[in-house]
Parts: sequence; C-alpha cells; structure tokens
Amino acid sequence: MKNYIFTILFCLSVASYSATGTQTDWSGGAGVSGPVSSWSNSFSASESTEFAENPGSISLLHGKLTDAATEIEGSALLSLCTYPEDVDGDGDIDILGASFVDNRIVWWENQGEGASWQSHIVTTDLNGAFGAVCADVDNDGDNDIIGAAMNADVVLWWENTDGSATTWIEHSIDDSLDGAKGISAVDIDDDGQIDAVVAAKGADEIVWYRNNGSGSSWTLHSITTGFDCAMSVVPVDFDDDGDWDILSAAKLEGAVRWYENVDGSGNSWTEHSIGEDFYYARNACADDIDGDGDIDVLSAGGVSKSVGTVCWWENTNGMATSWAQHIIDDEFHGPFAVLQYDVNGDGDPDAVCGSLNQNVICYWENENDGLSWEPHVLANIYAPSIVSAADLTGDGNTEIFAASLYSFNITFWEVFGYQPEGSLFSSILDTGEDAEWVNLDWTSDTPEGTTLGVSMRSSWDSQDLGAWSDTVFTSPYDLSSLINDNDRFVQYCVVMQSDSWEITPALESLEISWNPLSTGSANEHETTLGITGGNPAGTSPVVVFTLNETQTATLTVYDLSGRSVFTTGEKRMPAGTSEFRINRLSDGIYFAELQSTNGRISNRFTVINQL
Repeated sequence: MKNYIFTILFCLSVASYSATGTQTDWSGGAGVSGPVSSWSNSFSASESTEFAENPGSISLLHGKLTDAATEIEGSALLSLCTYPEDVDGDGDIDILGASFVDNRIVWWENQGEGASWQSHIVTTDLNGAFGAVCADVDNDGDNDIIGAAMNADVVLWWENTDGSATTWIEHSIDDSLDGAKGISAVDIDDDGQIDAVVAAKGADEIVWYRNNGSGSSWTLHSITTGFDCAMSVVPVDFDDDGDWDILSAAKLEGAVRWYENVDGSGNSWTEHSIGEDFYYARNACADDIDGDGDIDVLSAGGVSKSVGTVCWWENTNGMATSWAQHIIDDEFHGPFAVLQYDVNGDGDPDAVCGSLNQNVICYWENENDGLSWEPHVLANIYAPSIVSAADLTGDGNTEIFAASLYSFNITFWEVFGYQPEGSLFSSILDTGEDAEWVNLDWTSDTPEGTTLGVSMRSSWDSQDLGAWSDTVFTSPYDLSSLINDNDRFVQYCVVMQSDSWEITPALESLEISWNPLSTGSANEHETTLGITGGNPAGTSPVVVFTLNETQTATLTVYDLSGRSVFTTGEKRMPAGTSEFRINRLSDGIYFAELQSTNGRISNRFTVINQL
C-alpha cells in the first residue's frame, strides 16, 4: 500500500513541476537550425508556408512572391525589354532581351534551375532595338530570332546556324518600316511557315510579312494604317474561327482594337474597336477574365504618362464585337505594360503591371469574375519595363521577372500560387536536461477542407535527431508516445494541407511540456550537476556542480511536492567545481536545480537515511 501511495504522489508532483517550450510567433523567419534555449520568433526551414505577413500564425502561401529577389549577373542594360523564350531548345526557359539604348539583342542562357546564367550576344548595332521573339523561321528544328528596331526602322531575323544559339547570321525582312517596334511570330496564312507581325510606331501602321519559305524572302501586307503610335501586336483568335486575328494598342490614338483575319489568309482585315479615349496604352493582352468562355481584353494606360489606369474590357456578346470597360485601378501611376497571369492559383487570370513612377510591380487579384479586384504589391524594382512570367527555375512554380528602364540587372521573384500542402520545421530546442516528455498542445484554425498536423523527434545528440514520429492531428496529445524519455534536444514539424485555393489552415501556438530528470552526460565546456556518493544518497547528500566560468547562479533543492528545502539564493559562483551539503533531508525523492547564465539544468535524486 505504501508503494502505491508513493507512486501516486510522485506522478502528481512531477506533473506540477514541469518545464515548457512554447512558440507563438514565427515572423523572425527561417534559418535558425539551433540548438536554441527558446524558440522565440524564428525557425529552421519551411516549404510553401507564409509566416511573416501575419505575425502570430503560420499558413499556406497563396499568391505571394518570395522575399528574396534573384538578379541575373551581367544583365544590366539600358531600356531593356525582356521576354521568356527557350532560345537554345534545351527544355528550360531562357531570357531574350532587346535593349533600346544599348542597341543590342542579347539572350541569357539558363544554365541550371535559374541559379546560373550565361549571356550571349546576337547583335550589338541594332539602333533602337525594341522587340524580339523566338521562332523556327527556316524550319530546321531550332529557334531563330526575329527582331525590330525603332530608330533603324528595320525588321530582321537571325538564323541559329548551329542549333546551339551561339552563332547567328543576320537576314533582312524590311529595311524601311518607320519606327518598327512591337513584334510577334505566328503563321498568319496557315501555310506552315512562321510569319512576322509588326507594329510601326512612326508609320502608324500594323503590318505582317509573309514568309515565302524558310525565311528566304518576305512579302509585306498591311493590316491597318493611321493607327497613331501603334505599339504592340498580339495574335488572338477572337472569333473562334481557327485563324489568327491581331490585338493591338496605340499610345497616341488612345485606342485598343482588334483586327479580324477575314478569310484566314491575311489578305483581308476588318477593324473592331475595343476601347477608345484610352491614351498611353502601350500593350494589351487577352484572356477569359470573367470565366464565361469567351475572350476578354486587359490593358493599362491613362490620360498621361503619370496618371495611369489598369482596366479590362468585357466581351459582352461573345463575338468580340461589343465591349464594356471595367476599371481595375485608376490611380496606378506610370503603368508600362500589363500581363495576365493567375498569381494566386485560383484558376482565373489576375492582372500584373509595373509602375515606372512608383517603382513597384503590383498584381490585382481577380475576385468575383472580374467584378472586384484586390490590389497587392508583389515586388519593388526601379522603373520596371515589360513584366513577364515563366518557370525559370524548373520547379513548377512561376517566376515574375522584369528589367529596369535604367541600368539595373534583370530581376526575378518566385511566385507561390495555390499551395495544396506545406510544412515548417522548428529550430532544435535544448531543454538543458534529461526530459520526461509530458504533453504536445497546439491551437490552430482548420477550416473544412484543411488539415494541420504535427510530428516530433528528439535525441541526446543535437546533430542526429533521428526519424520523425508519425504525424498527429489532435491536440493535446501524449508527447511521451511520440518521442523517447531521457532525451535533451527536441524539434517539431508542422504539416498543413488544403483542398482549395480559397482556404488555408493556420497554426497559432504550439507548446510542449516535460518533467526534468537529469543533466545527462557533459563535456568540459558544459555546466554539470550531480550528487556525490551515488544515487540513492544518504541523509546529508552533497550536491556538486561545475561552471565553465564565474557567473551568477542559484542552486535550489525541491522536494516531491515542489517545496524548496534548500537554496543558495542568487550569488556569484566561481568557475570550476562547487559543492553544497544538504543536511537533515527525510527519505524521499528530490530535485536539485541549478539556474545560471548558461540556462537551467536539474537532477533527480533519492534520499534513504539507512545508507
């Protein structure tokens, strides 16, 4: 009976004398692997989680960019327009650039998941180079380049002679197109040859050149004239008849229009107005903005260079002949070019645009089928030019990238859209003692369709914590069933999942608790605590501890109920070994605890007076 009562008392007293490790904030970020004496607001690593925007919680990433920008070394050219292209045909995305001030066509070879880049010069004397695009002009199975130059008034193509995109031969398409600027490569007449479509800013024209066979000769065809300061051309099949129509924006005309390829051969074109009185429109792009199955149009412009508007036009009759304008943002200053891209991964296109005046790249989240838009700042960059999107790193996530109109390197940021799952790994916590694990407890928000679970691992060796436990999804949970008693170091992993882009679980706090047992082994640089004469000890045990330096410390001995039966009080203790005899202790179990600058350690011992 005495043993039975003794056991009950021991369990109750240990439960009341427990230590805890708690984390309620992760906004300090990743990179602290530990060991640490407290979790504070940092952690070791994470995958697809958001931890900084709302301090006090962890959630899945939804439509965010990575904090860190990656610059492509050696890509600083003036007034550079950038385009994603697989120039060398090796299966990853390279970057093709046309530099208006530097008069160059350059491409940067992606040499390994966006981590290393090699520049290759195509030409260095293309006066006012602006547009550039890749296509297999000569039908030999590799990518060539078609380019346009505003000052030189030329349209050219460069033959990829060896297939590696490092040796080029220049060929003329047109040497007298005034202000040749925006360019696209597409088979207009459906004859199996890549043609060229060009917007001529100076001539106020949109033209296309028929490739008469492998780029050997070209025939000029007009699409429209008198389109004041034509800036861009985008091939789109607006009328769903199987041939390419052309979408264009003209800056001084203040108009966005599309041109119907009437007979599919490019010989007859009909103009359709989309939006008028929309000055400084540099480009337009097409997508199903409202999810009704037809093509809508997105653009950016305004009444001047400084006062900007981002908007979209709804294809109201489904035949692209009747349009209704919807404003996304009418206070976005200095928009240069707009891009449609599903940033948050919800299945509909959002709007992305760079501001020359505000030095930012923003996106507007498409909510309610284009009827409302939520603005977000994606990144800061000085005077961003054409903004593009592509998977530069090959990991399945898209990067947003842009160059500055001034001499700064091309910069990209990884976009995290809808992430169905993510995880976060805590720093390794040093409990400072042998631990008898008690409880794992957390608070979280888990909407229907989401899950949040925790797995644990522990060891006496902080360099090898071994395998992770099973993931548990209920809280509180018996921690001793997940990890081994007598370990000193512990780490947790949070795993989150979501079935929908609209919802995410969130962890708000996590706490583990344990009962101190003993200090375990120690080396010459560690604080140690022990009992002389063995354990169990006699009636007047001697508590011995070692400090690595002179410091303030407190030695306290507690009985099983948690009552202090001896304390030195807070005092300066010398480096090396100190000992204190504890007189007249009754039979029972005690805890010796040493608080010092190095932290807290404890040791459990038993007193039997007959010894």
